[in-house]
Amino acid sequence: MPSRSTTPRAEPAAPETVQSLRKGFEILRCFEPNHDVLGNKELSERTGMPRPTVARFTATLVELGYLRTTPDRKYRLTSAVLDLGFTFLANYEIRELIRPYLQEVADFAMAGCSVGTIDDLNMLYIEQCRCRAIRMGVHVTVGARVPITTTAMGHAYLAGLLPDELAHTLRLLRLAWPREWSKNRRAIEASIAQVRETGFCAVLGGWQEGIHAVGVPLVSRDGQHVYGVTCAGPSNLLPKEKIIGKVGPKLVEMVRSASTMIL
Repeated sequence: MPSRSTTPRAEPAAPETVQSLRKGFEILRCFEPNHDVLGNKELSERTGMPRPTVARFTATLVELGYLRTTPDRKYRLTSAVLDLGFTFLANYEIRELIRPYLQEVADFAMAGCSVGTIDDLNMLYIEQCRCRAIRMGVHVTVGARVPITTTAMGHAYLAGLLPDELAHTLRLLRLAWPREWSKNRRAIEASIAQVRETGFCAVLGGWQEGIHAVGVPLVSRDGQHVYGVTCAGPSNLLPKEKIIGKVGPKLVEMVRSASTMIL
């Protein structure tokens, strides 16, 4: 899947926005768990900005303390950026409230159970619990981002949106990744239909080969906040029969119980 920072802007920036600030954040967004050291050339390719422009922004971000240089004259995020992220996550009261529910399902399924919400056109992990009996499963850290289009978390989130919001988000996804859209649209529509019928959607190998996952939407009472709750693990631990026959219904039950207590 293309880098997040290559996502085209579906709508023009509002006239009151500061373009230099926007560009600075676009550069910071390029750094990901598997791409944590980047040079001006890579940043230019990911953002579409000219290399001289990127060089000015990276120099400024180094001076401000958000980037540091590496021996090979590339860049890495500093803890100043992490502080911003942890401050954001600390404000999510849902993390503390939903954790015991996530842990219950993780132990039941012997897998990982997580909750996330939209960030740009990806899903941001805001909490995760792993099975305490065995240390296997999908290990994605809090703060990581995964695609909306190919994950159970993303599909569950989309299933929880109101019709107008869903249509708008699907339009942005189509504009962002037109080449993959036909395949992704069919998978998303199938997942949404499955949520309508069973309460959960199953994505079997869609995001990563050999990974099975189920997702359930979690929507606040006022409809203003939508999350995707997911349980995922290797297919040998979560075969199709188990994840659809047992784990999916268990996750639906958990989300129903949690929603009455925390939202």
